[in-house]
Amino acid sequence: MEPTTEKTEQYLKYTFTSEEVADMSQKMAQAVDQMDSAQNQKKSVVKQLDARIAEHEAIVKKNAVNIRQGWEMRNIKCTIRRDFEKGTYKVNRDDTGELIIDRLLTEGELQLQMVHGN
Repeated sequence: MEPTTEKTEQYLKYTFTSEEVADMSQKMAQAVDQMDSAQNQKKSVVKQLDARIAEHEAIVKKNAVNIRQGWEMRNIKCTIRRDFEKGTYKVNRDDTGELIIDRLLTEGELQLQMVHGN
C-alpha cells in the first residue's frame, strides 16, 4: 500500500511578518486614540452628571431643612405706621397683617417729624 497524504490544520506558533506587525501597530495606535477619546468623553459626561446630581442634592437638602423646620427666612413686604400724636411706631406684615414691631418713637424720630412737619 502506498503512503497517503492529506491536508490538516494544527494549532501551532506563528511568527508575524514585519508587514503584519506594522498593520497591528497601526490598528493599536488607532485603538489607543479612540480609547483616550472615549475616556475623555466619559469624564466629561460624568462631570456633567455630577453637576446635575449636586444641583438636585442641594434642592433636596434645602427642602428637607425647610420641611423639618416648617419655615424659612424671606423678605416680606411690610407697612410702617408712625403715629406722632401717640408717639408709636408699628410695622405690620402685608401678607398676613401680623403686627411684628410695636414700639414708641425714638427721640430722633420725633425730632425728624418736628423738622419736616410730617
